[in-house]
Amino acid sequence: MVHKVPTAYMRNLTAAFFLLLPCLMPLSSGAGERAPRPKIGLVLGGGGAKGAAHVGVLKVLEELRIPVDSIAGTSMGAIVGGMYASGMSPAEIEQFLISTDWNELFTDDTQRQDVGFRRKSEDYENLAKISLGYRDGHFLSAKAFFEAEKIGLLFEMQLLPASGIKDFDRLPVPFRAISADLETGEMVVLGSGRLAEAVRASMSLPGIFPPVVIGGRYLTDGGIVRNLPVDVVRSLGADIIIAIDVGKPLAGHEALGSSLVVMDQATDIMIKDNVRRQMALLGERDVLIRPDLGTIGTEDFERGAEAAERGERAARHAAGALSRYSVSEEEYAAFTARQRRPRVPTLRVGTVSVDGLERVNDEAVLHRFGTRTGEVLDPATVLRRVGPVYGMGDFERIDLEATPRGDVYDLSLHAHEKPWGPNYLRFGLSLESSFDGGSSYNILIDYTMRWVNRLGAEWKNQVQFGETHLFFSEFYQPVFPTRALFIAPYFRWEQRFNDVYYGDDVIARYRIRQQQWGADLGIQLWTYGELRLGYVRDQVQARYQVGLPGFPAIDLTQGALRLRAIADQLDSIAFPRRGYFAWLNVYSTRESLGAAAPYDKIETEVVKAFTLDRYTVLGNLRYGTHGGDGLPYYDLHTLGGFFNLSAYQKNQLAGQVMAFGKLVAYWQARPTIVGSVLGKFYVGGSLEAGNVWDRTGDMAWDNLHLSASAFVGYDTLFGPLYVGVAAGDRGHDTLFLYLGTSFGTSYQGKP
Repeated sequence: MVHKVPTAYMRNLTAAFFLLLPCLMPLSSGAGERAPRPKIGLVLGGGGAKGAAHVGVLKVLEELRIPVDSIAGTSMGAIVGGMYASGMSPAEIEQFLISTDWNELFTDDTQRQDVGFRRKSEDYENLAKISLGYRDGHFLSAKAFFEAEKIGLLFEMQLLPASGIKDFDRLPVPFRAISADLETGEMVVLGSGRLAEAVRASMSLPGIFPPVVIGGRYLTDGGIVRNLPVDVVRSLGADIIIAIDVGKPLAGHEALGSSLVVMDQATDIMIKDNVRRQMALLGERDVLIRPDLGTIGTEDFERGAEAAERGERAARHAAGALSRYSVSEEEYAAFTARQRRPRVPTLRVGTVSVDGLERVNDEAVLHRFGTRTGEVLDPATVLRRVGPVYGMGDFERIDLEATPRGDVYDLSLHAHEKPWGPNYLRFGLSLESSFDGGSSYNILIDYTMRWVNRLGAEWKNQVQFGETHLFFSEFYQPVFPTRALFIAPYFRWEQRFNDVYYGDDVIARYRIRQQQWGADLGIQLWTYGELRLGYVRDQVQARYQVGLPGFPAIDLTQGALRLRAIADQLDSIAFPRRGYFAWLNVYSTRESLGAAAPYDKIETEVVKAFTLDRYTVLGNLRYGTHGGDGLPYYDLHTLGGFFNLSAYQKNQLAGQVMAFGKLVAYWQARPTIVGSVLGKFYVGGSLEAGNVWDRTGDMAWDNLHLSASAFVGYDTLFGPLYVGVAAGDRGHDTLFLYLGTSFGTSYQGKP
């Protein structure tokens, strides 16, 4: 028998089934499954050296097994975030931050040993480090104090494991770097391209470092628009935000004692405003970490380890909130396996190319780079080889891109020629005063036209006013793009005054006018120095001006051969800390060359620097002699003046033969980034001994003059400045002020 179920009953049963279905579905799918974990986004704020605290937070996140699904960073936050996103561990990032000499890295100077000698020789002319260009009727200059060339190159090598990844979503951890458009003021979120370039753009402080051009936009430090990019990480799909703010509190009125501090405070106010707006976007489940960084400042990179420790301490304090997002050991091990990328200890070079050149010869650039296909190099060596390219002095920036291709890396130099070049206007100033004696100054104007042709010809013109009036013009023509061989015709007109001393008294002054035409054939050994041999035609006129007459007037023409050899590997011409300098000059007049008064003049000088920590000792020896009948009175060897028997007046001692030696010791105050802009301070002293004689046979230890000095030095943008006191034998003493190079002054960088 079949029982019929009433229709109404079936309708009620069906309705009940569908009402209970949502409750029954979890049971049918298995009660043991967990809901998907929330995606964690990391926000790393900008703050200069304080950003090392981010590394301490990363350490704790790893200890708590909290995986990071996306990262956005600004400035130093972009550096740390970019490295973590590329596959570096917190320990590797910390080692990089504390081992890098950031103060040296942020300076504008290429290592002087890498500078081509043509540029190096200009250091002896007391020219300011700032140059102007002239284009289309306008004077142009650099956009920033520093070119920041070393930073981008360092990042490129450090981020080498991610060099082939152009989409930042394909990095081990998706990443965004925050920058600002200088023309529009808009925030720019960098999520593709070259990771090293994006990181550098995010930390290019306006006015300190030049903007980075990406996609036609001039980008600068992102802190001015989004120093804590919470919204950017949220847009990447993060459910939970962990934000680290390393901003400093605003200074009180008592600390606002200078214009620089006031400007810094105004920038901080602007940054804090955008940080507050981003903090308002954080929800209850998000975690904000604000490390107590004490007195660590934006530029205190030497305190990186301390900043990392303070960041770690702050993260441990927030461990309760953070641990909610911990995962199992198995799941975190899987994350670590995806995130870690091994370092690249060596790379095999594939192709080597250069692009972006308009004026500079690519053959010259590749010659300076000196890297060949097939070489196996470590990243540090590749990095060092870019230095000599910068040393050419023609580039605002050079980006090095290493692109993996199979088992090799193709190296590309992206060159950015100085937009204010290739014609440069520079000014120089030298000053010497003994307070109780004479004072002198010279103002120099230098206009150099570079890359006049594809071989790299230069036309240098100089005008000088002051104690010495000067006009100098030289056309420097390399025979090959490598500049190994060159021809250099030149013209020089000079007027100077020579004081004649009797003891400590000036008894006469002569005006000397000298006009030279000459041409040199030379070999340039790139960064080491050069060798020149040439013919010079001199017209010399000497006239009595004041004092006791006794020397005849001179009006003659000389023809001579001149040999000059110089080697220069000093790291600085102002206050050297390492390296050497050596110079030889032989000037030989002959009747067969058109000389009215034949003579030979020989001069040589050697300098060597020794440094331990911040203490330097500089040794200097000079010697001068003659051949033939002796030197004319207008061309004698001289001593006297700053670091040249400092207790004596300038050129007080004059003779046919000269010998001189000195030891200079100085201590460098601890450098800072601000100090790199404003200059470095030194405290030191010197011991000096020397004399001049009429004959070599008169030379003896017991008739040397002695002098000693104590000084405070300041390495400025316009050259080294010294203020001090000197005392010598026979009652000589003086106070002095000196602005200009303190050795190699006989060389002067020109014929």
